[in-house]
Amino acid sequence: MKKHNKKKLLGIYITTIIFCCIIGTFLALAQYGGKEYSMRTVETALETYFIDYNAYPDWEYKSYKYLKVPTFKNTSLTTPVGYLQLMPTDTFSFDESYWYSYYSINDKKNKIYGFIIISPGPDRDYDIDPVKEYNPKDPESIKKLIEKKYDETNGTISSGDLFRVKK
Repeated sequence: MKKHNKKKLLGIYITTIIFCCIIGTFLALAQYGGKEYSMRTVETALETYFIDYNAYPDWEYKSYKYLKVPTFKNTSLTTPVGYLQLMPTDTFSFDESYWYSYYSINDKKNKIYGFIIISPGPDRDYDIDPVKEYNPKDPESIKKLIEKKYDETNGTISSGDLFRVKK
């Protein structure tokens, strides 16, 4: 084989590898963007629910494989009033069929209300325990949550959770 053909072939290989890396990054960013939009939709439904009931929907622990995760207690956002047509599933969950993790505080006596919606992120591992770490009246708890937020610039399989929070 001539040297000229080897250089062309090497150039094609390198270009193909670079192109594949770029496409993978764009796909990961698209999935992240879609997740943010989906969580914002749930957040809007929760705020509308709060206007109607002066409280956020209840939550409960559900078992997902090897751990218990707080999530919506029932389908209160879809029935009887349709704040959402369907509960969006979390594509970063264990088998892509579970809802987002969700935790709410409805302390009517002290007028403390809040919620957090969590996705485990692309590593599919929850870094945030909302029952222990989320307090809507404590600014320090919000700062600690931000430290555990997924940053898409760290790569597609880096640790951290995606979340939306009502302060």
